[in-house]
Amino acid sequence: MRLGRVARFRGGNLAVGVARLERLVAGLDRQGLGSLLVQELVTLELLRAAVLVKRAAAQIDAVVHTAGMLLCLPELLEDGEQIEAVSLAAGNTGKSFDLVTDRRIGEFTFIDWKGGSESIRKQKLFKDFYQLAEAGTTKRR
Repeated sequence: MRLGRVARFRGGNLAVGVARLERLVAGLDRQGLGSLLVQELVTLELLRAAVLVKRAAAQIDAVVHTAGMLLCLPELLEDGEQIEAVSLAAGNTGKSFDLVTDRRIGEFTFIDWKGGSESIRKQKLFKDFYQLAEAGTTKRR
């Protein structure tokens, strides 16, 4: 229900909707603004819903990384290979690698490539490859 409030406010194009509101607000007084807020469904409930969505979205990378890794591992592990350690949450967890087994080490990155330079994403991948290549272990990468 809360996400629905945010989705309705957002509409098809948030930027267009916000620009429209900016035009509608110009020249209004207190009473006119109050009427516009009611008409446009701009309420405290909308604000509360948006805050809840923002909190949930702030952790979505960890959900993607955790679910992605856990779903990939059964396909990646070889027969008899045992997991020694994992870092399921995205980001800096203090662990050297996302996956350490009795046979290999690995990093997981789930990226929705948008096109263009995407230099930050490329730098992250390069760093992961470099750390895997330079790791002081005889385990496979």
